Amino acid sequence: MGISSIQQNNYQSNITQAKNTVNETKKYAPLASIDPNKQYSTIDDYANDLFAMQAKLEKQYRERTADSQVHTVEDLKKEIAEFFPEFTMVSSKPRSVTEGKNLLYIDETNLQKMVNDPSYKADVYALMKRELSSTNGYCINGTAWKLTGTVFTLSEDNDKEGGIPYLGMCKGAKVEDPHTFLAENQRNSLFSIHKNKTKSTKTAIKDKQKKTKQFNETWEKERAKRQELREQIQQEALKKHITEEEIIKTQAERKQNYQEWAAQKYEQQLKYEL
Repeated sequence: MGISSIQQNNYQSNITQAKNTVNETKKYAPLASIDPNKQYSTIDDYANDLFAMQAKLEKQYRERTADSQVHTVEDLKKEIAEFFPEFTMVSSKPRSVTEGKNLLYIDETNLQKMVNDPSYKADVYALMKRELSSTNGYCINGTAWKLTGTVFTLSEDNDKEGGIPYLGMCKGAKVEDPHTFLAENQRNSLFSIHKNKTKSTKTAIKDKQKKTKQFNETWEKERAKRQELREQIQQEALKKHITEEEIIKTQAERKQNYQEWAAQKYEQQLKYEL
């Protein structure tokens, strides 16, 4: 007995509906994230958590997108909008940051690559989530940073980070009061380590580490110079002090010698006169 085209279509429709039902009811573990209330001693501590989280996210997004019905670029855009409502997708590469916006630009080449390669898409999603995680807020040594706008671009004319042609931009300002940081963070305000940066989080961290190292090296050199100068001043002062003492001593000795000589001359004069 043959199967009619209508029956075949109904069969395929039922299979698709069954898959979607499984996907909807399938429970996933919460996506890896960083505790926004955690206090970091150094930027390196934050970076370690950031990249460890990204590695976990890559595995989680592979699992979550394994059964996704993404066959076209339009399907992909809908999935991105669902997974990342924080981003506003734009059709051209932004040249600057827009205040209060998280702009997302992905060129056609990479959109199609994400459709064709689920593993690549999972890696991109993990990177997107990593960059957004900085907007959730964190604090280093009691100092918090607040973003005022971000840009995430995925384009073939960008330098590659881990095989992904990514470039990020953002603007931010320091939040002076740590208590304000915690209170505003509960309202999902935007924070980041960036302050007037136009680079990705990873690049910004490397730059911060480099600048910190350069600052420490310069400080140590200046401190050594100041210590050397202090020692020279102390030595000169000590030398000067000793010299002054010697002069005073010499003058006193000369005065005493003169007085003794004068007394002897006076005695001789008296003897002569007598």
